[in-house]
Amino acid sequence: MARANAAYYAERDPFADFTTSPEITQAFGEVLGAWAAVCWQLLGRPDPVILAEAGPGRGTLMADALRAIGQVAPDFLAALRVHLIETSPRLRAIQAENLPGRVAGWHDHLDTLPDAPLLLLANEFLDALPIRQFVRRGEFWTERFVGPAGFVEHPAGPLNSQAPDGEIPDGEIIENGGIIEIREPADWAPVDGALDRLAEFDWLIFTSANGVQGFMQRLLIRGDLRQLGRIKIAAVGPKTAAALRGLHLNPDVVPKETHSSEGLVELLGPAVAGKRVLLARANRGKETLPIELAKVCTVESVVVYEQHDALDTESEAFAALRRGEIEFITLSSSNIARSLLRSFDETLRGRVMRGDVKLIAISGETAAAIREFDLPVDAVATVASGDGLIRAVIDRAKAEPKGTD
Repeated sequence: MARANAAYYAERDPFADFTTSPEITQAFGEVLGAWAAVCWQLLGRPDPVILAEAGPGRGTLMADALRAIGQVAPDFLAALRVHLIETSPRLRAIQAENLPGRVAGWHDHLDTLPDAPLLLLANEFLDALPIRQFVRRGEFWTERFVGPAGFVEHPAGPLNSQAPDGEIPDGEIIENGGIIEIREPADWAPVDGALDRLAEFDWLIFTSANGVQGFMQRLLIRGDLRQLGRIKIAAVGPKTAAALRGLHLNPDVVPKETHSSEGLVELLGPAVAGKRVLLARANRGKETLPIELAKVCTVESVVVYEQHDALDTESEAFAALRRGEIEFITLSSSNIARSLLRSFDETLRGRVMRGDVKLIAISGETAAAIREFDLPVDAVATVASGDGLIRAVIDRAKAEPKGTD
């Protein structure tokens, strides 16, 4: 929703395109105000109490609610503090105008509301929170958004490293809520600077399919693939190589067995000695590759995509994990492992320690990240890929002792 605010609500008047119940009749907000007054009395008449609204629009609903509250429950009106959850600066200004002197604070997130008894209004907000849609496009995934003239698609990475090859047909739409959210860099300037100097580099190295998408997306905005010229290209593994081939670029170097930074360093070392190398990477991750390569060549790193934790601990999948309905967890990167395991409480840690939940790592590097949390790794994929993870789960499940009647 924050992304929608930045692209839509912050730049135009949304009520020129649609209307909502409070804009049609004041009775809607007044009824909610009366309801809030009754709830306040049932709560024991706390003072102070937070009356908050998520997605308050122009402030019409809150203004109508406060007017009704003043008429039927003046004590409640004196006790309440109005807080609005709104990320659009434009709408905040309108709300301040329509609720003069009434708003105690604005918030970007629900979790920044004051610690006090809370009554929350959220008309046409919670039901508007979007799912994320991803569309298979050949070797790539794109994420689908609503644009000014219909659906638009942008390169997206969260599923590339997790979806097995051939499992999902071209054009298929799936919905997902990932542990890691992939975003564009906060600042493209370093990437643009490197693109302006591409002719200076001898090698271009990618450590993920997301890196390929981020770099190539920016390159194609500013020019075309001919800018790569004589540059040799290296990919950390088959998924990254497949992303390159989807753009008709065959990588010069791909490790055949060890799909990791260490494997790429070992293979590339002699080839890049004395050369200039451009490394397209994420905003976080192991520093093995740039550190080791810097011993034999000149390395410049640019962040072409960012990883941010996006774990929903209130999701049904997490609830199933707590209920003991999930036996295997596949972890397809070190960052995903850390993001997930940081959220584990003692109950979930206990399930893993007892072997009720088994952690399957895509690589030795991911297994090491799991062990940082003093948790056991049940299996490591023989091949560091989505298919390898699935095979590891199947093999491990087959090895489980069968129960008896």
